[in-house]
Amino acid sequence: MLQGTVSKLADALRDRYLIERELGRGGTATVYLARDLKHGRHVALKVLHPELAARLGPERFQREIETAARLQHPHILTVHDSGETAGQLWFTMPFVEGESLRDRLRREQQLPVDVALRIATDAARALQYAHEHGVIHRDIKPENLLLTKDGSTLVADFGIARALSGGDDRLTETGISVGTPAYMSPEQAAGDRTLDARTDVYAVGAVLYEMLAGEPPFTGPTAQAVIAKRFHTDPIPLRTVRPSVPAHVERAVTRALARITTDRFASTAELARALDEGTHARHEDTAASGLRRIAVLPFDNLGAPDNAYFADGIADEIRGKLATVAGLQVMARTSSAQYAHTAKPPGEIGRELGVDYLLTGTVRWDREGTQSRVRVSPELVQTASGATQWQQAFDAPLTDVFHVQSDVAERVARELGLALAAGQRRYLQERPTGNLAAYDLYLRGRYAWHQRTAAGLDEARRLLEQAIQLDPAFAPAHAALAEIYAVLPLWSDLPPDQTYPRAKAAALEALRLDSTLAAPFAVLGDVYAMYEWNWAEAERNFRQSLALDPNNANTHHWYQSDYLATVGRLDESVAEARRAHELDPLSVMLNATVGHALYRGGRVEEAETQLRGVLAVDSSFILANSTLGMVHLVQGRAGDALPLLERGIDPRVRYSLDVALLGYGYSKAERRREAEALREELLGRRSRGYVSPVSIALLAAGLGDTAEAFVWLGRGVEAHDPVLNYGFASQPLFEPLRRDPRGVEILRAMRLPETR
Repeated sequence: MLQGTVSKLADALRDRYLIERELGRGGTATVYLARDLKHGRHVALKVLHPELAARLGPERFQREIETAARLQHPHILTVHDSGETAGQLWFTMPFVEGESLRDRLRREQQLPVDVALRIATDAARALQYAHEHGVIHRDIKPENLLLTKDGSTLVADFGIARALSGGDDRLTETGISVGTPAYMSPEQAAGDRTLDARTDVYAVGAVLYEMLAGEPPFTGPTAQAVIAKRFHTDPIPLRTVRPSVPAHVERAVTRALARITTDRFASTAELARALDEGTHARHEDTAASGLRRIAVLPFDNLGAPDNAYFADGIADEIRGKLATVAGLQVMARTSSAQYAHTAKPPGEIGRELGVDYLLTGTVRWDREGTQSRVRVSPELVQTASGATQWQQAFDAPLTDVFHVQSDVAERVARELGLALAAGQRRYLQERPTGNLAAYDLYLRGRYAWHQRTAAGLDEARRLLEQAIQLDPAFAPAHAALAEIYAVLPLWSDLPPDQTYPRAKAAALEALRLDSTLAAPFAVLGDVYAMYEWNWAEAERNFRQSLALDPNNANTHHWYQSDYLATVGRLDESVAEARRAHELDPLSVMLNATVGHALYRGGRVEEAETQLRGVLAVDSSFILANSTLGMVHLVQGRAGDALPLLERGIDPRVRYSLDVALLGYGYSKAERRREAEALREELLGRRSRGYVSPVSIALLAAGLGDTAEAFVWLGRGVEAHDPVLNYGFASQPLFEPLRRDPRGVEILRAMRLPETR
């Protein structure tokens, strides 16, 4: 229901507009959805906050709104109507079916490079038109950039920003903010009244930086801190935060954010041209250097339904071969897998994944007759044009399946203009095994592993062990088995001493057979960090894995979570988490992992924003719920945390740390009985399998029994409990225990670097 003065406004406007509901509140106005009764259309009706309206006055407000209303441009949200009614200043604009850029950034944090450039270029061209008509916006920010469903960008709120900055000293004297601190130019922040187009250039640069980096160029706990930074420090270079950003774009953003106005682009048109030229130059540069971006989508199974694993495996194997080609960035499996049987056009998929090419295909495995045959029909598609660049059918006996995979990978590389050295070609043509039955078991095992369930993991382990029995020299099978044992502590009740040593043994055997495999080095990094606490070896192996396969999202994730966050390199951990998400942009897990990294780094407000974006996409996602619950516990909001922590427990596993977190939340919400019941559950489960001692320690600490907590932490050290890494060493909830002298001794027992 509409209340107070808004109700009076609604009554006064009843012959022109029907105010239906509130859409949101901003720093200057409250927005309502209203129906224009004369024209039969929905509009956004903005009502200025009373204190601001009183300072502006109706005459000046109307004058500035009329100036803004004369701006007619495809990328400017025009003003329909305005006035003073019932003592309030208001104006209406078209109601846009879509979302603001802020909404999208909350959901995705970072945008594909091409999407970010398109949004920035649309905004720059709209601003250039306004500048040519004597209007400077002065408040460009993600909230004022609206994204329509057809992919266009609209710049909103010209009138308000101009009215606020019209040279009225009274506004500044009363403390009304003109602009938004994260996007203000230095001269605007300093109160300069002779602003020109270059202040909007700066703001567009700041917004583009945020779209690419995941956060504005300057951040801080207060508006004053944010403003102060731009006078004394430079932003972190874009390509340091996100290496895939083209050099031309980094240079354009750096120039747009120059502190001195004369060092910036003279106009937003110049900025738009620099971004366009950078895009063209990027394609020219990549053509010369061989850099290409490609996604291998799931291949359609044209055979019997129970052959789905085979078609999936063929696509995976080709993806893996392409990932080894120098100059080719291959999108991760998780994001590509979401386009199985999709009807989306190539251009839309390309924009969503940030790739230049798609490889699609079909697979038919004919087991009839005397000889089993395989027909693979790949198609290479340009995302920009939607045109097929290459298509060919490969029909061969099953015994030649490895040759078919190599031929497809080589042909794709050739079509993309990538030269293969003799050693690279030999590598692509290598047969991982000569035993087709072992290979079939391997593909079935990988297919089960990708189901990401406890049952699937157990099935995958069984199948891979059978494959190795048939061919003990099958290196990729050993590598896959090593990965499974490395993640089993999170999916089973097996103790660490029954999982990590087996993971290490399988990884070492894989490398003995084939030292060029990247995955086993990542597993070794994980084992050295999570179980052996050999930090130097952990980092060396993670780096070796990334040197062999720099675009492996899973390795970036393990490196940040298992090593960087634990040793206290928290900013690097966040950067690695974002890099993993960039390589696998549609992975809800990696999106949530960014929030978890921010939480472990103590950046709880940023973590909350990130995690709310994840939950807007998937409200049931366990990691996002549990991590946001932890964020609220750190914020002292136990009541808000409890429903999230309840949804953060997987009923199939009831992972001990998640159960302990809920118990901790109950204790902080003064629901001791429920907390005690969960402690009894964890203690009772110890007779049936491994339960993390560190999880029990957290729950004991929540119940106020610090002495018992340290008894369980000591048992965690004896068991090399992985929750020491994930929880005790790095999570804010464990901070009181870490500060205790007994906690300091536990950190020393883990041999963590003294500088952490």
